[in-house]
Amino acid sequence: MDVGGTKSLRIMLVLLAIGFILGVSSIETKADVVLNNSVSLKPKTTNFKTTNVIKVPDRSAERRRRAEVEARRRASRGLTTAARYSDKRILKGSGNSIVNYAYKFLGRPYVWGAAGPRSFDCSGFVQYVYRHFGIHLPHYTGYQVQRGVAVAKSDLKAGDLVFFHTYSSFSHVGIYIGNGKFIQASSGSHKVIISNLNGSYYKKHYAGARRIVK
Repeated sequence: MDVGGTKSLRIMLVLLAIGFILGVSSIETKADVVLNNSVSLKPKTTNFKTTNVIKVPDRSAERRRRAEVEARRRASRGLTTAARYSDKRILKGSGNSIVNYAYKFLGRPYVWGAAGPRSFDCSGFVQYVYRHFGIHLPHYTGYQVQRGVAVAKSDLKAGDLVFFHTYSSFSHVGIYIGNGKFIQASSGSHKVIISNLNGSYYKKHYAGARRIVK
């Protein structure tokens, strides 16, 4: 047995082992250096501010305006049609009874074109309440303002119809209840409510009143 050869083989194996260990350490060291020197990426957020507000147009007022224009157009076709909705008499009835009946519908929802009893628009509410007492009014403020006789604001009494210029001439109506107040189907409040006739908005848009019953 060659003792010298065996010894040389052992030395070579030891050197190879040392070299392998040093190589692994070198790789780990290089990896650490790469990781430590890598660029840190930090995402940035950008806040966008805008003063622009997207508004969804309210189509209900436009629909009401078109309906009233169409009603006026139909009425202008002949005197017979117009006369049908014009009645200058004061009918027998009780204004207080009309008001008390109108109270029953406080809180009912406002729906454009509705004439009760579950929901109303302004002229539909007036029409429904008066019809309960056998008085038939058209479902349109422009025709209702042709009924009865005009009364001064200072001479109002319960049951009188009060009219307003809102988005057009005589475009809103309510029933006067006394003490400077009236009951109405309000598109702004979306229900039947009691309002102050001398409130800033209604005082500004007040257009007149008509007396239908004595």
